Amino acid sequence: PGRRDGHRVPPRRAARGLPRAGPGSGRGLFRKALVLTQFSLSILFIIAFVVISSQIRFMKTRHPGYSREAVLFFPIQGEMAKAYPRVKAALLADPAVERVTVSTDVPRDISSIVIGGDWEGRDPELDVSITFFGADHDFLDTFGLALVQGRSFGPETPARSGDIVINEKLAALLGRKEVVGARITMLGRDFTVLGVVKDFNFRPLDQDLGALAMFHDDGIMPYRYMFVKARPDGIPGVAAFLADVGRAFALDAPLEFRFLDEEAAAQYGNEERCRGRVGAVTALAILISARGL
Repeated sequence: PGRRDGHRVPPRRAARGLPRAGPGSGRGLFRKALVLTQFSLSILFIIAFVVISSQIRFMKTRHPGYSREAVLFFPIQGEMAKAYPRVKAALLADPAVERVTVSTDVPRDISSIVIGGDWEGRDPELDVSITFFGADHDFLDTFGLALVQGRSFGPETPARSGDIVINEKLAALLGRKEVVGARITMLGRDFTVLGVVKDFNFRPLDQDLGALAMFHDDGIMPYRYMFVKARPDGIPGVAAFLADVGRAFALDAPLEFRFLDEEAAAQYGNEERCRGRVGAVTALAILISARGL
């Protein structure tokens, strides 16, 4: 080594004759694999970001099956539990108000569930969970919900009557063409189907639509929310009126009302935060990949 034709060759000149690390060397292959991995991860993160963004846009823009525009709502608390019929009457006297209703739940997130409802002809192998809530006779009209069979509660419907309105999902489970008048046992008592309402999304859109029953009986669950449907040009006036209701009816706390459409948009906050984190990681992955070229 270091000699050529019997003469000593300086080490530096000898090193020049050694092969350099090229594309086919181990070092070059590792660099190629690293860059390819970086780009693959970047593409996966981009796909994930696009999918999450599409899902959020779908959930925010898809119609839930009920009207939530120009609807304000507030909780019924404390003394309001006794005063809400008077508050409702006062609101309906305002020309800026179109409808007023009370309910045990906000329609975008009804979560009370009974396991094992029963009815005549029920398949004993059928496991059924029925979501239930209470509302007064103005609920369907306030939210623009349509009946497909029978009727809803009316002003003349007595409280604690045992009548219920069910959705199409539960009507299909009953296994009969005409379900009006059918009796369903749940919560330890019998209920009679008064009508069938068209299915609407009473849960976040990323959850399956289930069987639903609406009762007109505040003895089962107290009404917890009041909803005010304002006329398109009447929202400022209604909002100002609600701000003064607490004082006008000597309630123990001022009313803190919210807009239903804004609440619905805000309920996907977790998904929005997830999208933000994925977006940040995606940008970082793209930057690293670009620097690795």
